[in-house]
Amino acid sequence: MAKMLEILLRSRYLVLILLAGILTWGYYSYRDIPRDAFPDISPVMVPVFCEADGLAAQEVEEMISQPVETAMSGLPDVTLVKSTSGFGLSVVYVYFKDNVNIYFARQLVSERLSAMSDQLPAGVSKPELGPISTGLGQVFIYYLEADESRVNTEGKAVDTWLRELNDFVVKRQLQTVPGVTTILSMGGHVLQYQVRLDA
Repeated sequence: MAKMLEILLRSRYLVLILLAGILTWGYYSYRDIPRDAFPDISPVMVPVFCEADGLAAQEVEEMISQPVETAMSGLPDVTLVKSTSGFGLSVVYVYFKDNVNIYFARQLVSERLSAMSDQLPAGVSKPELGPISTGLGQVFIYYLEADESRVNTEGKAVDTWLRELNDFVVKRQLQTVPGVTTILSMGGHVLQYQVRLDA
């Protein structure tokens, strides 16, 4: 240490030039660094949704959430896997290290889901990846109403007509807006065509 200090004291001008270079580099680095008033510190997370109509929360946990969690635990760079099981719905959250690209993480989860989907019970819908969003993403809720005396519902119930209007008109137009990740539809009656066989 004493020898290094002695060399530095002998070559003062070289040290001053190096110091000036470091300060200049630091100034330009500070000037060009991206700054954000509200930095997004959310972890890299991929949600997996799976619907299971008619199953209780405990059945959803045992037959859907646990197999999906087990399959996701072996993925590279996974830091945490946790789930929420409710009546007819399983949501599994797969957290990755911060340096993992979100699209690469989604690809890994998607490949693992397709490989393990045959382990799920019959009648359960195929697990789907949730939208790319963060904890700081904004959520907007809109509500459709109709005046029955002024609207032609084409013979359908008003709530069925509104759901159809939302799914085929409003939702498709909102998905073209920049920055909108996904639109989830809730409420109303989804029009179904059923064939009932008379044995």
